[in-house]
Amino acid sequence: MKTGLEWTTAFFDIFLDYCALGIPSCLTNYALSTDVQNNVADIPGSGERQVHFTYSFDVAQFTVAALSLKTWERKYFISGDRKSWEEVLAIAERG
Repeated sequence: MKTGLEWTTAFFDIFLDYCALGIPSCLTNYALSTDVQNNVADIPGSGERQVHFTYSFDVAQFTVAALSLKTWERKYFISGDRKSWEEVLAIAERG
């Protein structure tokens, strides 16, 4: 049976909500590599690899916008900001 059902996949690395304190979020605060509240960091690998951080509200806005497209691509890549874990740690240390 042929249907008009479409699907897509949206890729993003890490929700910014997990790393930034004080931003509105519907996600539970989760210390991921840098735990600012407890002054602890556990950087994976060398810390130099670039990671994509995307705010959950931006992913939601993208999803809503994608619903109005006539056709979907098979893959979408969503990226808000790219930083290495070393850069994230430096930002957290500056407070």
